Amino acid sequence: MYAIRNKFPLTFCDRLLMLEVQSSLGIFEGRPGELFFSYDLQALDQNKFYTAGKLTAWSIIHNGPGLRCLNNSLFALMCNQEVDLTNLDLGLLPIESDDQSKIDQIKTCSTEEDLETLKQVCGDWIAGCGVPTVYTANLQDLPRVLNRVVAHFIFHRVASMIQQFTAGMNSCGRFWDLVKSYWRQFVPVFTHTGEKLTRHKLLSLFIKARSEEGSNRWEMEESTLYLFEDWLLAIEGAWYCKILNYFLAL
Repeated sequence: MYAIRNKFPLTFCDRLLMLEVQSSLGIFEGRPGELFFSYDLQALDQNKFYTAGKLTAWSIIHNGPGLRCLNNSLFALMCNQEVDLTNLDLGLLPIESDDQSKIDQIKTCSTEEDLETLKQVCGDWIAGCGVPTVYTANLQDLPRVLNRVVAHFIFHRVASMIQQFTAGMNSCGRFWDLVKSYWRQFVPVFTHTGEKLTRHKLLSLFIKARSEEGSNRWEMEESTLYLFEDWLLAIEGAWYCKILNYFLAL
């Protein structure tokens, strides 16, 4: 790590670190930019969630990036916020197709007949998700039932993993407590809030003002452009594994 810091700025190393936390520890699952915590008891026993939390807090405290990959609804739940999950895209959920089908049945239930069928076919499953009141629920209660079932899969089922992650963050000066207190300000730090800025999009913002070909400055400008594009490629993340592995071998 000392060799890396001699070659790159601290924030660049932190960016590599956050990419590694997302991909190498095996504690997240889902689509890129919409990640959820994995229900992984082995990783929990190995304190991987704690390690990830500590590294995340360490990066942010040292002016580096955060994870920028968590699902927005998950992050809000982690910060003790009320969240409407009834319109959450089911395709984002890290669940089996059978579970997704049952959630879809709750969403499409619209008549008394549908409700009775739902209770008979999925009642025990819904109760197992922490909603035993489903047996006495009416049609007006279904949005609340749906909300709690989805919250079960993305939050309550992995509560031990989330608690270990936030404990890791709190090991750095109670940093998670600070995040919860100012959670809105930290949304861009933990979640994917917009379109990724690629090197091509960034380059399109510039106009190359070159000297006349053959001038003494032409070769220096050519070298500068090459180094600038190479730097953009590196921070975009395309080469981060090669860069990291190379300098770790020094």
